[in-house]
Amino acid sequence: MIRITLLLAGWMAAAAAVAADWQTVESDSRIGFVATYEDTAFETWFRSFDADIRFNPEALDDAVFDVRIDVSSVDSNSPDRDEGMRQEEWLAAGEHPEARFRAERFERLADDRFKAIGRLTLKGTSRNIEVPFTWERSGDAQAMLTAEKDVRRGDFDIGTGEWADDDTIGFTVTIKARLKLTRP
Repeated sequence: MIRITLLLAGWMAAAAAVAADWQTVESDSRIGFVATYEDTAFETWFRSFDADIRFNPEALDDAVFDVRIDVSSVDSNSPDRDEGMRQEEWLAAGEHPEARFRAERFERLADDRFKAIGRLTLKGTSRNIEVPFTWERSGDAQAMLTAEKDVRRGDFDIGTGEWADDDTIGFTVTIKARLKLTRP
């Protein structure tokens, strides 16, 4: 009996260390970016995205972030600007309808700070990036993931043609994510 109890206790401890699957609360979650036009910042959000998140700070080897964004759902509160961003020179939503970030490994930076290391694909171009993020738990069933990463738009062929060398639209763009998560 003692052996069975010890076996069960060991199994429960191992199960607790496995990364948890999380669901995004769409109404309280956002993914987008901050860019500048003539040195004035504007925020843009994507209305449609899917995020497969498996994360437990004690089981980083088992963690997964796989985020897919429908780039045609871009929303900057300016219909004209949004239509322009969908065009070939910018996000090329017709030819490349999805942006994707898939983390391949994770590192702890501090108590609630981590780094997701993976590939970001935008407009058909993939680059390795490191995304720092904060993971805040609220009980057993809720968490908040907050991330921010600066990228150069030219690294992903965003803003081509007449916009490639034009700094009217800033060359650095800050990708932002704030995901409220719950356990299914």
